[in-house]
Amino acid sequence: MAQAETMRHVDRAATNRAAEPEERLTRGDKVADHVTRHIGSWRFILVYFALLMVWMGVNTVAWIRHWDPYPFIFLNLILSFQGAFAAPIILMSQNRQEERDRLAERYDHAINLRAEREVAALQTRMEELGRASLAEVTALRTEQAALRSRLEALLAVLEGNGPRGSR
Repeated sequence: MAQAETMRHVDRAATNRAAEPEERLTRGDKVADHVTRHIGSWRFILVYFALLMVWMGVNTVAWIRHWDPYPFIFLNLILSFQGAFAAPIILMSQNRQEERDRLAERYDHAINLRAEREVAALQTRMEELGRASLAEVTALRTEQAALRSRLEALLAVLEGNGPRGSR
């Protein structure tokens, strides 16, 4: 009984996957996804690298005033702040993606169970049809053997002296 209830739940889950509404994202979730999407791109890395090179170059060869002279303490502070804020934002986005993946995995599992049941039902039906066909073939062979026996008997009579009482 419990298995039947589980299968009904699996069927509902597999059937309703497409009908579920889109995930409701908060503004913070959207910002985290946006930041993560851009921080994880080559464009960001190249622009970031270029800005760091310009910062260090301008502060190294500045003619008038070095606002952050070597060893670039202010730049180090900015990079530390950026890392301190980016890491939790990226983790929030990854956690939400992990939850979406887990949900998709559950749906895939439900669909696989449903497909397995359908394949088992098809296999059972094929076996039933095979047994029915085998029984029908056996009956036809029996009838064929009976007809062959009658035919051989008729041929024996015809090849012999004809019908017994005709001489």
